[in-house]
Amino acid sequence: MSGEAVGALLWCVIAIQAMAGRSWLGPIEVLFLLAPLVHVQLGFRVVQRQLDEYSPVGRVARALLPFAGVLAAASFGPPAGRTAAVLAAGWLLVCGLAALDGLWRLLHGAYRSVESLCNSVSFLYLAVGAVWLVLSRLGITPFHLPAQTVLLAAVHFTFTGFTLPIVASATVRALRARKPFADAAVAGAVFRFVAAGILLGPPFLAAGNILAVPWLKLVGALLLAVVSIVLAGLLMTLLPETTPRSASVLLGISAISLAAGMTLVGAYAVGEFTERYWLLIPQMARFHGTANALGFAFCGLLGWTLAGHDNFTR
Repeated sequence: MSGEAVGALLWCVIAIQAMAGRSWLGPIEVLFLLAPLVHVQLGFRVVQRQLDEYSPVGRVARALLPFAGVLAAASFGPPAGRTAAVLAAGWLLVCGLAALDGLWRLLHGAYRSVESLCNSVSFLYLAVGAVWLVLSRLGITPFHLPAQTVLLAAVHFTFTGFTLPIVASATVRALRARKPFADAAVAGAVFRFVAAGILLGPPFLAAGNILAVPWLKLVGALLLAVVSIVLAGLLMTLLPETTPRSASVLLGISAISLAAGMTLVGAYAVGEFTERYWLLIPQMARFHGTANALGFAFCGLLGWTLAGHDNFTR
């Protein structure tokens, strides 16, 4: 059984216990645990299909991911403190190795290709998310941030920072492989705009929270919302030609979920900036969190995993 399958079974047990009231975990914590247990492993598979191989340190990170994911999940067992932080540090260590792989690829020319740049930066953002996870499980609230915001920073960099660039890169590679030259050129030009928003949006949002600058948070959120909706449109154009059918269905769900979830992000950001709170954090966790974690990230990464190498090389 693959590491992703084992992680998915473990996550189902965690989710059932939480719904039955047998653990203290709320929706945000439960949805977050999908990333270390399932999503990151799927993301590594999608990147490998595009790169063929990792650096030596990347291969070590890939091999250790299932064990590190279990440690990340175990860190939510004890209350926030030293024990929880030590467990989360195992996840940070492996994410740090992944970041070194991303940095290695950047130093070896990945910056010359927008798709390769997205894949490399996604690994760097994964490590940033792991740092925030350790801070959250240690119970530290840097910059006088609320404890919930520290956890949400881990969620933000692990989902949006890691998953979104990988799905975007796979999408544009498939577009260039399958569309006529003129259409592929247009898609590539649009993707450069999308990639810029995907790579700049997370640090804008983080800076807005840390520095308590409302307009910076608004810009980051709206930028991510707009480029994500454009990406969803690009992904939808690929569905008729994507094989097998299961991959096409999963990618369709991913595109719809991405557009819907990021529309909620835009609405929440505008409401927060104007102090008209149409949506609150619990509602965002329920609707946006579910759409992002299950609909977009899981279905998108699994869809590109099932699509296989031939969908990128026609």
